This record gives sequence, C-alpha cells and structure tokens, in this order.
Amino acid sequence: VNHRVELLEEAIELYRGELFSDSPDDIEFEAMRETLRQDYLQALLGLSDLCEQHQGGDRCIGLLRQAAEQDLLREDVHRQLVRALLSAGRRGEAVRTYRRCIDALHTQLGVGPTRETLQVGALLGCR
Repeated sequence: VNHRVELLEEAIELYRGELFSDSPDDIEFEAMRETLRQDYLQALLGLSDLCEQHQGGDRCIGLLRQAAEQDLLREDVHRQLVRALLSAGRRGEAVRTYRRCIDALHTQLGVGPTRETLQVGALLGCR
C-alpha cells in the first residue's frame, strides 16, 4: 500500500496542467492533454480511496476537492466529496459542493443530476 501511495503522490506532483496550453487549437495535442488530465484525475481518485481506507479526514477531502475541480461534471466525484465532508462534520461545505455540482450540470450541459446525486442531496435536505 505504501508503495502505491508513493507512486500516486509522485504522479499527482508531476502533473503541471494542460500540456502545451499555449497551443489550444492544435488537435494533435488535445488528445494528449485529455489523456493526461484523465490520468491525473484517476491518480487523485486512487489516492483518495487509499486515504479513505487508511487515514480519512482532511487529506481525502483535499484530494477529492482537487478531483472535483478538475472535472466539474463528474457527479460521482462530487458525491464522494459530499459524503466525505458529511463524515467530517462539515455539512455547510457539503451543501455548497452539492449545489456547485448541480449548477455546473445545469449551466454547462443543460441537464439535471442523476438519481444517485439527488439521493445525496436528500441526505443534505436539498432539493
């Protein structure tokens, strides 16, 4: 487990944002940018899972927050973050995170949340 944690931490540390971001219109780089972004997101989620199993707390929340910021439309990530915040007794932050997710879905995609996300909202007393 410790070796896996170290590898994930190193991968996260190495990510510096979008590759060749000064060339946003270059299709050749877009696929590489997306692949690296998804790898970074998976490293964050993998490490947050390990932290939740072995440490929990603020570190897990921080990793999930980074993942949620990386992809505002990943409802599963937002649900994990909301649950972690609730477990830590941080209900206000959980509500704000839930609402941010709902707003992003509506604004960027014009859709509402999935049933699973609505169930998490019900735990918070949100509609």
